[in-house]
Amino acid sequence: MKLFHLKRNSAWLILNIFVIFVLTTSALDSIQCPQIADEFKFDCLPGENATQTDCETRGCCWQEVTNQNKSGPYNPDFPDDRFPIHIGAPSCYYPSTFPSYSFVNQSDTAYGLVAFLQRNDSSPYPDDVQLLRIDVFFDTKSRLHVKITDAEAKRYEVPSPKLPTTKVAATNTDYIFNFDNNVGFSIVRNSTKEVLFNATVGAFIYSNRFIQLSALLPTENLYGLGDSNDNFRRSFDWQLIPLFASLFFPDYGSHSFYLQMEKSHQSHGVFLFNSNAMDILLQPAPAITYRVIGGVLDFYFFLGPSPNNVIEQYTELIGKPALPPYWSLGFHLCKYNYLSVNATRDAWQRNVDAGIPFDTQWNDIDYMDNYKIFTYNSDDFSSLPQFVDELHSKHMHYVPIIDCGVSVQLPGSYETYDEGVALDIFVKNSTGGYATGRVWPDDAAFPDFTHPNASTFWTNGYQRLYNQINFDGAWIDMNEPTTFTAGSVSNEGCPETDDNFPPYVPAIQGGNLFATTICMSSEHYGGETHYNLHNIYGFTEAIATNIAMKKILNKRPFVLSRSTFPGHGFYATHWTGDVYSKWHDLKQSIPDMLNFNLFGIPMVGADICGFRGNTTLELCQRWTALGAFYPFTRNHNENITIDQDPVALGHDMIQTAINVLELRYTLLPFLYTQFYRAHIFGGTVVRPLFFEFPEDESIYDNQEQFLWGSNLMVMPVLEENATAISPYFPQGRWYVFPDFSPFDSKGESVTFEVSYYDITLAIRGHSMIVTQTANQTTYASRMNKFGLIVALCTKEMAEGELYWDSGDSIDPVETNQTTHIAFHVKNNNLTSTVIDFNYAGDVPMVLGSVKVLGVSQQPDTVLVNGKNKEFSYTENKVLIVKDLSINLNQTFSVNWIFPQANASFRVSSSVQLNVILIFVYVFLRLI
Repeated sequence: MKLFHLKRNSAWLILNIFVIFVLTTSALDSIQCPQIADEFKFDCLPGENATQTDCETRGCCWQEVTNQNKSGPYNPDFPDDRFPIHIGAPSCYYPSTFPSYSFVNQSDTAYGLVAFLQRNDSSPYPDDVQLLRIDVFFDTKSRLHVKITDAEAKRYEVPSPKLPTTKVAATNTDYIFNFDNNVGFSIVRNSTKEVLFNATVGAFIYSNRFIQLSALLPTENLYGLGDSNDNFRRSFDWQLIPLFASLFFPDYGSHSFYLQMEKSHQSHGVFLFNSNAMDILLQPAPAITYRVIGGVLDFYFFLGPSPNNVIEQYTELIGKPALPPYWSLGFHLCKYNYLSVNATRDAWQRNVDAGIPFDTQWNDIDYMDNYKIFTYNSDDFSSLPQFVDELHSKHMHYVPIIDCGVSVQLPGSYETYDEGVALDIFVKNSTGGYATGRVWPDDAAFPDFTHPNASTFWTNGYQRLYNQINFDGAWIDMNEPTTFTAGSVSNEGCPETDDNFPPYVPAIQGGNLFATTICMSSEHYGGETHYNLHNIYGFTEAIATNIAMKKILNKRPFVLSRSTFPGHGFYATHWTGDVYSKWHDLKQSIPDMLNFNLFGIPMVGADICGFRGNTTLELCQRWTALGAFYPFTRNHNENITIDQDPVALGHDMIQTAINVLELRYTLLPFLYTQFYRAHIFGGTVVRPLFFEFPEDESIYDNQEQFLWGSNLMVMPVLEENATAISPYFPQGRWYVFPDFSPFDSKGESVTFEVSYYDITLAIRGHSMIVTQTANQTTYASRMNKFGLIVALCTKEMAEGELYWDSGDSIDPVETNQTTHIAFHVKNNNLTSTVIDFNYAGDVPMVLGSVKVLGVSQQPDTVLVNGKNKEFSYTENKVLIVKDLSINLNQTFSVNWIFPQANASFRVSSSVQLNVILIFVYVFLRLI
C-alpha cells in the first residue's frame, strides 16, 4: 500500500513539474514567440524541410503554416514549368531575441561613419565572425555606401569592376543614415522622410560561409534582381531569387541590383556588390532578405529621385555602357546546324535576294574543327574565308562563336592548348592539375581570365583565327563556365570541402554549386577559389575579349556574351539565351530586355522566333515585329529545329520582315542617339513606361509596351490569334504610326487593329525623331539623306537631337570624333544648333525632309532659311516639307506661317492706312 502511495505521489510530483514546465514554457513562448502575421516572419531554417523539433532546437519560433501555393525551380525537361520560385511563409521563424551582434563603438570619420559590432552568441552556422566593422561612406549627394566586413581578418572582395572610393564625405545629402540600437541601420529619404531600407528586422548573421541580412522596404514596386525569368515588377509572394551563373536557362548571370518606386513616386536603387552565390527572398511585409555564402556585405544606395536618375547613378559606379558599332544595330542571322559553308551561304543568299534588311551573318559551333576554339573546319567550311570576304565586299559583317573551354585531347598538336600550358593560364584543381570539364570538344581546360597572362593568351588565339577568317566581332558562349558533367572530369566529381559543400546552398538548379560547372575548390591566379570567382568568370572573359577585338581589328569592339555581371555593359552586350519558340517566351522577352537596361547592358535581345523548338508562322511574324525593336535583333535557333530565317518561312514572313526591319533601319539614327545618351549619361536605351510617367501607378506593372528613349512607344502583339491590341497611352499628346493623327490621352487604353505584317508605334508630343531612308544594309542606309519627324506638344513645341560618328571608331566621344546637333521648335519655327561637328561623314550630312505632326491648321507659307518652299498638309494635321538639301553642318530654320498671321498683318496695315488718311483729311480741313 505504501508502495502504491509512493508511486502515486511520485506520479503527481512528475505531473506537477510537467505542468509547471509547460506553463513556464508557454509563458516564455508568449513573450519570445508572439503570434505574428505570416508576412512578418523571417525564415529561421532556410533551404531545409523544417520540423518543430529542429526549429526549437535552433532557438526559433514554430507556428505551422499550411495550404500555401509553392513553386519550385525550373526544370529544363518541362519548359512550361518556369521560374520564379515561391517558397511560402515559414513555419519556423526568428524570435526578436535571437542572438546577434551589439554595438561596441561608433564614431565620425572624414568619409562618414564607422562602427564596430561584437557577436553576442553563436549563430546556427559555423565560423561566426566575432567582430564586424561597418563603414558608412557618404559618397555623393545621391549615393550612399555601406560596407560590413570582418574587423580582424581580410575576406574575399570582388576584384572587378574596380569601384571608386570616397575620402571626403558629401554634404547636404538626399539621404539620412541611422544606426539602430537593435543592431541594424536604416536609410531615409531626406526630403520625404520615407524609410527606404530598414535593416533592423530578422536575424543578422555573419559567418564565414553564410551571411544574412533582412530589411523592410517601402513598397512592393521593385524591379531588377537577375538573371531570372519573371515579371518585370517582382512578386513579394515569398519569391526566392537565386543568383548563380549556370547552364540552366535563364540563370546565366548575377545582378544583385534593384530599383524601387516609393510612395511619393520617387525612386531609389540598391546594389549589393558581391560575386558569391546567394539567395534573395522577397516577402509580403514587404521585406527583402539576402543570404550570401561568402565575401562581404558591400551595399550602395542610389537616391535618384527619378528612375532614370537611379540607373545613371548606378552605371556611374559600375561603368556606363559602351557605344556599339553602328552595323551591330542591323539585323543578324544565325542557326546552329549550318553544317557547311554552303549551307551558311544559302541561308544568307536567299535572304539577301529577297530584300530583307540584313547586316550580319553568324556561325554557331558547326564551323569549328571538332569544336576546338580558334579553329575552323577545313573540309565542310573550307571556303569560309572567301565567304567572309564576300560579305565584306557587300559591306556586311561576320561573327563566329567562341566558347571558353580549350580541348585537352591533343597536347603538342593544338596550339591554343599548348600556349595555355606554356603561359600557365588554365584554372587548376585542388591538387595542382587542370580543372577540366566535359563540353563540346569533350574534355577541356578553362582559361583563368584573372591571370595576368590571360589577355595575351586570349588575344593570340583570336589573332590566329583572324589571320584565316576576317571576323568582325566575337560571340562568347558557355562562359558561366558551363560543363556537361558535375565538377571536374579529372577528379571524377569534387572533393569533400567547404567550397564544394558549404553549410548553405542557394536554391540553384541542379541542387549543388558544381552541378554544371567546375568544382568550387578549383584555384585561380593568386590562390583564389572558383567558389568566389565563379559569377564573374564570364565578365572577366568579356573584358579579355574586348581587349582582343580592339587590338586585332583596331575598331570599336562588338562582343556578345551569355554570362554577365555588373559592369558588363562597359565591355560587351548580351542575348537572353536559350529561349523557347513559345508565346510565353515572346512575352517574357520584354521584361528580360527591360531588366538588362536596368543592369547597364542596354544592347540586348532575345533570339527572334525562339531558339528551342519549332516556331510557327504566326509566332515568328509577331516575334520578328517585336524583335525589330530589340536593341540587338538576331534570328537564331537550334540544330534540331526547322529553318526559321524569313525566307524559309515563306512569302508572308518575308513581307513582315521587310516591313518591320525597314522601319527599324529608318529609325536607326534615333536609336543610335539613344545609345550615345546611355554611353554619356548612363541611362537606359529601352525603358518601361513608368520611367517617363512615375506618377501613373497604373503602369507600374506594364510589361507589354516599352519606350525607345523617352519618346517612341512600341506596342507589339503578344497573344496568339490576336489581330488587335489595346495599349495604354499615358497622359499627354501622342501620334500613332503611320498616319500620325494627334491623340490627347487622359491616361487610357485605345484599341488598334494590327495586321500580321506590322507593329504599332507612337511618338510622344514635344519630341523629335531623326530618321534616314532605309536600304538593305546599315552601310547603304548611312549614305542617304536624313529626315526629321517633329511631334508637337499641345503648346506646339518640340525638341530633339542627333548624334553621329563613323560608326566603328574606338572611343569617338572621348577622342572628339563626333557630330552632335540639337533641334528645337518654338513659335512655329524649327531651328538647329550645331553643338559640335567633328565628324563630317563619308558623305555630306544632309537633311532631306521634315514632317511636323500636330500643326493646328494649314500654313499659308513655309520658309526654309528665309526662302519660300513648297509643302503639303494632310488631313491628319501633318505638315510635310520634302526635297530639301540642308547641310547639317550649319544651323537652319524651317518656319511655317498661318493664314491668320497674314490676315492679321493685312488688317493691321489697312487700319494704319485709314488712320493716316483720316489724319490727313482733318489736317487739310483745319488749313
